[in-house]
Amino acid sequence: MKGRIWGFLKFGVSFGGLAIIFFLFRKEIPSIIQILRDFDAPTFFLAVLIFLVVFAILVLRLKWILKAQEILIPWWTLVYFTAIGFFFSLFLPSAIGGDVVKGFYIYKHSGKKLSSFTSIFLDRLAGGLGFLTIAIAALVYYSNRAELIPVRNVVLVVFAATVIGFLPLLSRRFATGLKRVIVRVPVKKIRSGLLHLIDHFKAYREDKRILAKVFLASLFGQIIFITVNYVLGLSLRLDISYLNFFFVIPLIAAFSMAPSINGLGVREAGFIYLFSWFTTREKALALSIAYDALVYGFGFVCGILYLFREGFSYKIVQEAMAVKDEVEKVEEEGV
Repeated sequence: MKGRIWGFLKFGVSFGGLAIIFFLFRKEIPSIIQILRDFDAPTFFLAVLIFLVVFAILVLRLKWILKAQEILIPWWTLVYFTAIGFFFSLFLPSAIGGDVVKGFYIYKHSGKKLSSFTSIFLDRLAGGLGFLTIAIAALVYYSNRAELIPVRNVVLVVFAATVIGFLPLLSRRFATGLKRVIVRVPVKKIRSGLLHLIDHFKAYREDKRILAKVFLASLFGQIIFITVNYVLGLSLRLDISYLNFFFVIPLIAAFSMAPSINGLGVREAGFIYLFSWFTTREKALALSIAYDALVYGFGFVCGILYLFREGFSYKIVQEAMAVKDEVEKVEEEGV
């Protein structure tokens, strides 16, 4: 019941946000269409190629994380798993998260349930730390803007929570102290889940070089991802400096963490609000549409790959959710 309510909430935020944007820009639709029609195709294609580099970095980061858990998966197999996860996160967000599907396929390949899903959690955590680091640097650069104070405070809180999440990986002493606090948590499911996470982080505490590589990959991946958006802007002939993209894109990523269907609706509002400081609102919305075309287009290709290789079946979704529930049950019974 709670899951359905949460799903309806995300649906309402996403499509409610899109409806509001459409209503507010209903008179500017012809000019927005004209901006999109005048795009430079070769430059857009260059953005697509750079996006593929970002995708490859994500796969490499996950490969390093899995290797620390002694899960060895061939490169192209992991590319396929990541592509499937990307597709599910975009097109079936209310039913299942892409991370759960990716974790399920890794488990099927390795036979390690807990390690597979723990690695996916760390991969997401590392990605968040990368874009939050750039977001904070951008907020410091634009610290003179009073309207950014609420945004800055939210980003700092999220960054602090992410860093705290990394501390058990860095310090054995902190992990031990944190476990003493966690055992006092009254909710058994939460308590056991957190304790198992800390235990599975042992491999990373023993070899911090892996964490350094993962963080640098996240940081480099975010820089390349920002470049993708900058090139998309060039394809629409927008006159916005590269530096401004370093300010805007991480903040849009932070906005997209709000309850929604993979950031849909919230992300577009972020594009309009932040990029309108540097260009017209119509061009800002056109840029968000170009971004969605690239991302959802790539997700569609991933879905076609999945369809031809395995045939789309809801059974995979059910199996993945069942394994996820088993992992949670094991964690709960372990304490």
